[in-house]
Amino acid sequence: VETWFSGGVDSQNRTQVLRLSHGRTMGEVLGRMQDRASLCPSAPRLVLYSAHDWTIMPLMMMLNEQLPVEWPSYCGDIRFELYRHKTDPAKHYVKVDYTGGTHGAGFDWATTRTLKPDGCGGQELCELTQFASNLSKFV
Repeated sequence: VETWFSGGVDSQNRTQVLRLSHGRTMGEVLGRMQDRASLCPSAPRLVLYSAHDWTIMPLMMMLNEQLPVEWPSYCGDIRFELYRHKTDPAKHYVKVDYTGGTHGAGFDWATTRTLKPDGCGGQELCELTQFASNLSKFV
């Protein structure tokens, strides 16, 4: 379990494990956002994927070097939202929200928190180019 979810003790091994296990998934999500940002006429406005906790956790680990404190619960979800800047349509921002699920002690169905990906200056909105650059080692 340590090697699979923590990627071992060093960051090189962790990066490799995450890239090999879920890099294609993150690449798919990132590619769709980049297509939409480039105004690709065939790029859909909404894309939904269904996955298990063992897919959500590695995606969260790619966003932050530190392990999340809780394991995703049943019906937990992670949402990647793309926003266009109001005055500069060439700029796009990514927001990542996580909801813990529907089961477990102290569950509150409305509890959603916005994740602050590493490399985005602690901000909730991360510029798409910076977001892609941060994730390039995984995809």
